[in-house]
Amino acid sequence: RTIIIANGGIETHPDFGRTKLNVDRMQPSLVLLDATTGHLIQKHAMPNGLRQLSTRHVDIGDDGRIWFACQYEGPRNDLPPLVGHFSRGEDVTFVDLPEETTVRLANYVGAIAVNRRDQLVGLTSPNGNAAVTLDAKTGRVVSETTVRDAAGVAPALRGIAVSSYQGFFGTRRSDVAWDQHIVRLSS
Repeated sequence: RTIIIANGGIETHPDFGRTKLNVDRMQPSLVLLDATTGHLIQKHAMPNGLRQLSTRHVDIGDDGRIWFACQYEGPRNDLPPLVGHFSRGEDVTFVDLPEETTVRLANYVGAIAVNRRDQLVGLTSPNGNAAVTLDAKTGRVVSETTVRDAAGVAPALRGIAVSSYQGFFGTRRSDVAWDQHIVRLSS
């Protein structure tokens, strides 16, 4: 058994609320640990030019490819890659999204999920009011949808299901405000 960890690299302290204390010296990484022994299997530190790229969310495809999503803590006008993948024993590969998609994500991917059956990867950006679906084999954008306060994402029976902070789950609205953490429980 292996544990996948996205170390965002952002230091906070209870005395300062959610204030980010180390944006100038962040050390985000992606780590694989042996769940039984705690032994480090693999570690990917973000490259020097992307030290402000906070790794936040992960999911895994049926082929073992680990997908990750990031938020960027650097200058707003920068357009770093926000999504990538790797497999055990391989280097990180960032997905080369079209510039207009990267702009739309507003330097913040709030959630990522893989639909293993349909070979799709779903992303949400509450900052960009966007839900993006990628082809898991190629990384190509399959669809982009405007979803106000897009938050959670999970595999649907077909495609990707998206929730919002406004209480929407797909096209249905409820009195429940969803965050980024949703999981499909049954088929």
